[in-house]
Amino acid sequence: GLLGEIGFPFEWEDPEDGRPGFFAPAGCEACGGDGYRGRIGIYELMPMNGEIVGLPLERSSADEISRAAVRAGMVKMRADGLLKAAGDHPDRGGASHHGLVNHGSAGKHIVKS
Repeated sequence: GLLGEIGFPFEWEDPEDGRPGFFAPAGCEACGGDGYRGRIGIYELMPMNGEIVGLPLERSSADEISRAAVRAGMVKMRADGLLKAAGDHPDRGGASHHGLVNHGSAGKHIVKS
């Protein structure tokens, strides 16, 4: 499945349908019973370099700009969220060494961050 393709750090897919498994928050004393204390944002930040700056001036498509940004090190929002959901985000270490697969509109390509 997708999680295996992006090097997800552990088994997290439902064996019956291969889709990611998520859990509803249960709540505890530490979070005041709502289950949402300590949330972490997910982001997709585009690094600007000489190639990317020139693409809009050349009337490049959004997909071309996205592919250039990924080559420059941008991590797509979906991959950022999956890595953080697994607890493998930069604050805890590890996200920078993963090869991530993007299945978005820019086509399937490998991201080496």
